[in-house]
Amino acid sequence: MASQTAASPIYRTGIVYDERMALHKDPYARHVECPERIDETWKKLKSSGILAKCTHLESGLATDQNIELVHTAEYIEKVKRMRACDTGKVSSLPESCRTYTSDQLYDIACLSTGCLLNLLNAVMTGAVDNGFALIRPPGHHAEKHSACGFCYFNNIAIAAKYAQAQYNVSRVLVVDWDIHHGNGIQDIFYDDPSVMYISLHRHDHGTFFPRIPDGNYDRTGEDPGRGYNINIAFNDGAMGDDEYMAAFREVVLPVANQFKPELIFVASGFDAADGDPLGQYKVTESQYSRMTRMLMGIDSKLILVIEGGYNIEMIGKCVSSCVKTLLGTLDAPTHHGDQINQSARTTLDNVKGAVGSYWDL
Repeated sequence: MASQTAASPIYRTGIVYDERMALHKDPYARHVECPERIDETWKKLKSSGILAKCTHLESGLATDQNIELVHTAEYIEKVKRMRACDTGKVSSLPESCRTYTSDQLYDIACLSTGCLLNLLNAVMTGAVDNGFALIRPPGHHAEKHSACGFCYFNNIAIAAKYAQAQYNVSRVLVVDWDIHHGNGIQDIFYDDPSVMYISLHRHDHGTFFPRIPDGNYDRTGEDPGRGYNINIAFNDGAMGDDEYMAAFREVVLPVANQFKPELIFVASGFDAADGDPLGQYKVTESQYSRMTRMLMGIDSKLILVIEGGYNIEMIGKCVSSCVKTLLGTLDAPTHHGDQINQSARTTLDNVKGAVGSYWDL
């Protein structure tokens, strides 16, 4: 009997990657946000035969006009002027950035965003059914006017605005399962009911990066956007499959099905994965597959976009699992655990209390 991974694809999955993204790198090769994060993953997809089942889409460069859908012209000019320096750090960047720059930064940041826009075009026009963007530098921390946390241009936020402008999409859902709160995405859409942001992240009472109160459960949006920002902010202890499954069952899916998005982006960081040196959580590749499958059950277009993740071997496993799920060639093992820790229970109860007047939970 043929194995599941050898099965013929059910869905047409687009994938985008460009080896030129490796040109943006720490000159001292010490930084965790390194080219190998996606380069080694691409090799794994190719050697395993997964890539051959996907539609490999052309890369592209985002224009300043694209970037200005989210970022200020002044900030874009600042990124253009950024260059590598002797220490691999740039003091002119905010302390929250904690990353390096390179002589190729602007071009590669535009390449990262442009690749996602090309994938979005393919999904929206029906050339593919769903997709995965294997891109860097990541984007979900980037604010309208500043870099933050390894991120320069907010790829997903730009793509969401682009989808609204080019394809008249009225409801966009962003699910962010990177272990760090996507402060940039939240800030950009905080008063916008057309873009719902749901983040599952390690908060630790505001002491985990980005170390600001904005990621707490009580930050639910403002003005017409109230109720459209949902932070599943975990505290105290290493969360794993049980806690993430409970969050999806009790909050993510019920809200998403009521919101009825036309387009879903997943800020697909894998730094909550077991073995990640920064996240120190315990989520398995099977759970990422299950969460992907659950989102596929919503009547919507779906695109996964890599954000963080710093255990290179585990990134490869998680991306492979998610891409096979998008193809329809993998059904993750059934999840049987339902014993979430008390801290996670408190988090979910707090979230439901904060947004329960907006959604039926």
